[in-house]
Amino acid sequence: EELHTAWDALDNTRLVSPAIEIDGDSLGDGPTMRTLLLRSLGVVRVFVGMHDEALDAFARGIEASPSPEGKGHLHMFRALMLIKRLNSLDDARREVNVGLSWLEKAGKERALHEGWLRNVSALVHFQRKELDLAVKEEKVAIKCVGDLHSPSATHLKINLISNLSVVQETAKAFEDSIGTWRRFEKISEKWGANFRKHHSYRLAGLTLGAGRSGEALEH
Repeated sequence: EELHTAWDALDNTRLVSPAIEIDGDSLGDGPTMRTLLLRSLGVVRVFVGMHDEALDAFARGIEASPSPEGKGHLHMFRALMLIKRLNSLDDARREVNVGLSWLEKAGKERALHEGWLRNVSALVHFQRKELDLAVKEEKVAIKCVGDLHSPSATHLKINLISNLSVVQETAKAFEDSIGTWRRFEKISEKWGANFRKHHSYRLAGLTLGAGRSGEALEH
């Protein structure tokens, strides 16, 4: 209880962003806190290039985690690092599959963590140029979190919309990519001028790719 009170006091100072995937829900008993610390240690080691040590920290976090959701989420971190830092796609695929198998035992948080794992699965397919399979996985992930509204779910939705648009663009499905990218228009007014510039610039590029140069100039 004292830990949650302290966290709330910190959060109220606006020093914490929900996008970093650490919030009040991350707090709990000893094993849960140990899992959080090992996950954070793994992320730091990724950023400083200590890849083997990062994998070890994530593995220790999996052992420490008291929940199947937590174990599945850490397999997602291992898979993501294997893709982006080591280009080990086969190993990443195995991590995703193990993570999904843990979620078969999960409760109400299953949908969110499956969404994250499906997103990373799509990245494996994208790196292998399996664009149809990448699109399929991104759409499954979107369905997983469509009715969720936590900070983590919102963070994932933004990531999914952007990723799906990129996959569709790479597949030369410009109209589909435009339709996906325009999902941001409902919320872009809340994000200020810098986001609107980025949104319009990318929308113009997609429209030009679709062969509509006049409309692209209007964006």
